[in-house]
Amino acid sequence: MEIFFLKSAACLSIFYVFYKVLLENASMHTFKRIYLLCALVLSAVIPFITFYEYVQVEQAAGLVENSTAIITTFTTSSVESFNWTQLLWGVYFLGVAFFGIKFIKNLISINFRILRNPKVKANGLINVLLKFSVEPHTFFSYIFLNKRRFENNDIPNEVLLHEKAHSEQYHSLDILFIEFLQVLVWFNPIIYLIKHAIKLNHEFLADRAVIQQGIARSNYQKILLAFSSPEHFSEPKGYQLASAINYSSIKKRFTVMKTHTSKRSMLLKSLLLLPLLALMLFSFTTKKVVSIDTVVNSDRVNQDPQNYILEQEKATAKMVKEYNKLAKKYNALAKEERTISRDGLKRMVYIFDRMTKEQRAQSEKFPEIIVPKNAPAPPRPTQGDNLQNIVPPPPPPAPPHPERVSLDKQREMEREVRIEERKMRSAEDEIRTEERTMRATEREMERQEREMERHERELERANKDEERMQQEMQRHEVEMKRAEREMKRMEMEMQKEGTPLPPPPPPEPTVHFKQLAKEGGVFYFEGKKIALDEAIKLVKSGGNINIDVSQQGTEPPIIKIKKY
Repeated sequence: MEIFFLKSAACLSIFYVFYKVLLENASMHTFKRIYLLCALVLSAVIPFITFYEYVQVEQAAGLVENSTAIITTFTTSSVESFNWTQLLWGVYFLGVAFFGIKFIKNLISINFRILRNPKVKANGLINVLLKFSVEPHTFFSYIFLNKRRFENNDIPNEVLLHEKAHSEQYHSLDILFIEFLQVLVWFNPIIYLIKHAIKLNHEFLADRAVIQQGIARSNYQKILLAFSSPEHFSEPKGYQLASAINYSSIKKRFTVMKTHTSKRSMLLKSLLLLPLLALMLFSFTTKKVVSIDTVVNSDRVNQDPQNYILEQEKATAKMVKEYNKLAKKYNALAKEERTISRDGLKRMVYIFDRMTKEQRAQSEKFPEIIVPKNAPAPPRPTQGDNLQNIVPPPPPPAPPHPERVSLDKQREMEREVRIEERKMRSAEDEIRTEERTMRATEREMERQEREMERHERELERANKDEERMQQEMQRHEVEMKRAEREMKRMEMEMQKEGTPLPPPPPPEPTVHFKQLAKEGGVFYFEGKKIALDEAIKLVKSGGNINIDVSQQGTEPPIIKIKKY
């Protein structure tokens, strides 16, 4: 079991390094989720895989069955040594008990929070309202929120969409799985790194789901910064079984939001998993060589004579009785008149080879055979006990007629040629099919590359427009400050002269909108939330427009636009 833990830890380490180097910053978040979960399963399965190789071991020539083996008796020392294995297992089970209790305690804690606090059902999810300040987090269909902020509508819709994505994508199942594995392999440091990677990838998935709802990326990032800052929450983070916004991973999440991985890159990274799995199977599986022994190996007997067991079929009492009957029959004949049939000799040799020393000592002596002068030399015996003069097997039968052999060979060759031709035609068909598939795949990949290049150009153009808009906003800010200074100067001069101050001119709508957006303002048109760009377009389009700006305390301003 110790070897299994070491192999499993090595497999998990290789999987994690591969993920950290090639996959973490890629935008293929669903694939990464499957990869991390499969890495945990495969690292536990691969060490259990065993490949067997069956080897035929030939009989040793120098083995003498009736020789007396010299058996050496080894005595163990009476001094008992300290059992380190039991100590290590004791420490392991103590760790399992500690982390198991912690895991169950977290489950009970979440269950108590659900039962003891008010709940509001909305959009198929259940909002659990807590009295203390807490960062929003999710456990299955339950979203835990601060009661005061929820009732005052202080929680942005983007945060709720983020938590809803956690619930709909069942991220809690992944966390329960990794937490359960952590209980079993608590001593493996890689399991904690994998758990962090899984939780971070959950945040990537939830961020992508929010942005796909049409939320502006810049606004969403500002909201994440506001709601993930630790000083906003009085209770320390302790929701190990829930999905929550994590402040420490904000920078990484912002980077991944801007990253786009092409399908070609995704395909190449996926194909690299094949040699990685081959390496795992070659390095961390078990290889066993199974020897199929037909005769006792003398070296193995000498190495361990006490524990050696014959790996062949042993002679039964019925077989020994049959051997004694045949041997007694042939021993009763004179040597000059002794003739043993081939089948009888083969049967006696077969049974004799499978008899133990005790069975041979209690049985009839193997019949001595007189070999004729003109007979071919007998084969080398496989066993040396009473088998010195075994009659060799009969000669092979006469070969068939040459013409018949030639005709059979010709037919066999023709049949093989036809089989090869069919195989070649089948292989050619497969090659043509593969070529058509490859050409279609290449065309599809080229089309996707062109599409990706077009999307990249549009993304670059959008980034440039965003930078240009920011520069314009900065320029307008400078102009506003200059106008404010000029107004103050004029006010001071008019106060000195005693002239009443004129009312300030109304702000230019587009500049005012940008200033309000910078302060976190939210725009509504006919009761529907819109972006800054859409609000500016409505103002520039002309017509009768009513603009109502309201702000309560330190809350963000609310701009309502109506058209008459």
